Amino acid sequence: MKKNIDKITDLHNLVERVLKNAAHHAQDVQQVIPEITGCLIAYCKDIVTKYDKADDAYGNVVWFTSNGRQFCISYNHDTKNIEIKRNSQKGKVIGEINNSTNVGHLFTQLYIGARG
Repeated sequence: MKKNIDKITDLHNLVERVLKNAAHHAQDVQQVIPEITGCLIAYCKDIVTKYDKADDAYGNVVWFTSNGRQFCISYNHDTKNIEIKRNSQKGKVIGEINNSTNVGHLFTQLYIGARG
């Protein structure tokens, strides 16, 4: 199932939940979540979260489109990084994000790369 993020309240609810979860389980990425949110707004379209539950909860994988190319981001518990993959949750990791990552630069490169 999927839930489109097409209102600011939807995005706020998703980010609020992610920040709450990160405070308990993912402190290595907690500081960059607001920056990732800003980059998604600035560079991406069709932001969607997918989930497996029958309820109306937001999922743990966020899909987005940049210049017609689809990407997903999710947290990897083993590496303690947020991973960006193209077209598949099981695909090659094309970017990793943690509190020391220059998120704006990474998303700019994805955006420019997606145009080519």
